Amino acid sequence: MFHFQQLPEAEQKQVRTELGYSAHGLDKFPGFDGNHDDHYRVASYLIKHLKRFKDLPGATNNSHTQTSLPRYRKMLSIYLPIRDRLDSGRLAPKQIIEIFSA
Repeated sequence: MFHFQQLPEAEQKQVRTELGYSAHGLDKFPGFDGNHDDHYRVASYLIKHLKRFKDLPGATNNSHTQTSLPRYRKMLSIYLPIRDRLDSGRLAPKQIIEIFSA
């Protein structure tokens, strides 16, 4: 999300166009399922009680879907090998598209 927001406007538009609906979450983290996912409670505790990660918009959102965590895990499995190869420290548009296409 942070890397996406740092892209020039033209590249942001390119990423959104290529991802279509999968672009959901580029501006604001959709959250975890508040009814079936313990990650929601952990995120809430970290942010509300320990005052951590306050700069992550939507971190305590309830996604209302049980498919969010499996998708985040797929995204992470794509991101980790990319992270090891990052030269500039920033994700390129094609890398963001690859991660969000998971």
